[in-house]
Amino acid sequence: MTDLARQILALAASDPGGALAWLDGGEGRGWLGLEPDLSIEADSLAPLAEIEALWRAEPQFVWIGHLSYEVGTQALLGRPQRTGRLAGLCMRRYRAALELGPTPRMHGSAGAGARLQARLEAAVLEDMADQTWPLGPLRARLSAEVYRAKVRSVQALITAGETYQVNLTQAFDAPWAGAWAGRSLAARAAAVYGAIREATPATMGALLAGAEGRGAPLWVLSNSPETLLAVEFAEGGDLARSWPIKGTRPRGVGPERDAAAAAEIGRASCRERVSLNV
Repeated sequence: MTDLARQILALAASDPGGALAWLDGGEGRGWLGLEPDLSIEADSLAPLAEIEALWRAEPQFVWIGHLSYEVGTQALLGRPQRTGRLAGLCMRRYRAALELGPTPRMHGSAGAGARLQARLEAAVLEDMADQTWPLGPLRARLSAEVYRAKVRSVQALITAGETYQVNLTQAFDAPWAGAWAGRSLAARAAAVYGAIREATPATMGALLAGAEGRGAPLWVLSNSPETLLAVEFAEGGDLARSWPIKGTRPRGVGPERDAAAAAEIGRASCRERVSLNV
C-alpha cells in the first residue's frame, strides 16, 4: 500500500466529519474530497439536470456521488420511487478535491484546498498490524434451498424465451469481530476497505461516507474491476464509452484458454460493493 493510500485511510478512520469521498483508481490514481458545500439526495433521477447545470456553471468545483441500480431501473421502467437507507441519487459538490496521479492536482478553492491538504498530511493511521480481518463469517440472507429455487426459476424463464440473462444476486451479512465492534464506524469502514484493496486491487474502488439525514451513519465501499460507463466532458462534445460488464470473456482457441478465462471471471466476481452501518 502506498503512503498516500495510508494517509487517505487514516483521514477516513479519524471520522473527520463532512462527507469524505475517495474514488480509488488504484496505482495512485483517483479523487479525494472532504466537506462538501452542497449535497443533493433523492430517490429519482429528477435532480440530474439541476446538478449538471450547477457543474457547468462552476466546473472548477468537483462533484462526487453515486447512483443506485434501483433508481435507474425505476426511471427506465416507470416504476414508483422507493425510499431506503441509502438515497438512490446522492451527489455532493466539493469546494476542494484532490485529483490523484503522478502529479497530484488540487481543484476548486485555494483556501479549501490548503485545508484539505493539511488535514491529509496530519492524518496518522493507527497501527493495526496485530488485528485480523474486522468482520466475522459471511451469512447469506437467502437459504441454499431458496437460492437454488430461484436459479431453477431463471433457467425456466430462459428456456421459455422470456429472457436471455438474469443477474441473480443476494446480500450477505457479517458481524463485527472482537474489539472492532467498539471502534467508530469510520475506523471500521477504513479498516475493511484497506484490507479489501490490499487483497484484490481494482480500478473502480470507492470509500464514501453517506446516508445524511436517513438514520444512523452509513459508509459505502466499492471494489470493482468493472467500468459500466465512462463519460469525458470536452468542449468539442461529451464522449461516453462503455465496456463489457463482468461475466463476459471472448472464447479462447482451446479448452485451456476457456478454463483460464472462466477462472478470471470467478476471481473478478468476488469484488462487489459493500455497505457498512452500525
